Amino acid sequence: MFFGGGGGGGGFPFEEFEQAGFGGRMPGGAGGGPKKEVENSKLYEVLNVEKDATMEQIKKSYRKLAIKNHPDKGGDPEKFKEMTRAYEILFDKEKREVYDKYGMDGIEKGAGAHPGGMDDIFSMFAGGGHPGMAAQKRKARVKPIARRIDCTLNDVFTGNSFELKVDR
Repeated sequence: MFFGGGGGGGGFPFEEFEQAGFGGRMPGGAGGGPKKEVENSKLYEVLNVEKDATMEQIKKSYRKLAIKNHPDKGGDPEKFKEMTRAYEILFDKEKREVYDKYGMDGIEKGAGAHPGGMDDIFSMFAGGGHPGMAAQKRKARVKPIARRIDCTLNDVFTGNSFELKVDR
C-alpha cells in the first residue's frame, strides 16, 4: 500500500487518487490543479475606475456617483447600495486585496480575511474563540441595575430627584 510493492505496484502512496481521476491532486482542492479565473472587475466597473486606481481616485469617483445617484435626489436605491458596497470593499485595503485575489466569493466567504497562521491557531486555544477574533476587543455586557423607588405622581410631574446608593 505505501511505498512497498503490495497491491498494484509503482509504490506511489496515493495511486488510488490518481486512478480515481484526480491526477495526483488530493480531493478538496489541496493539489495544484488549474486555477479558475476569478471575476474581479465588476466593482471597478460600478465605480467607473480602473483596477489600478488609487484610493483618492476611488473616493472621488464614488462621491461623484453618489451625488448623482442618491435616492434622495431621485436615483435608484439599489444602484446606490451597489455603489456603496463597491466603495466599502475597494476603499478598504485588506478587502480590496481579497477581492482582487478571490473576487466576490472571497469577500462573501471571508477568504483571506485572516492570514490563518500559527497565531490564529494559538489564539483559538488561548481563549480567542474564532480565528482572528482575539484581535477584536469585546465589551463585557453589564447587567442592568433595577431599583424600586416609591414616589408620587406629583414627584414625577415636578421632576423631583432621589439619591440612590449603588454598590458596584
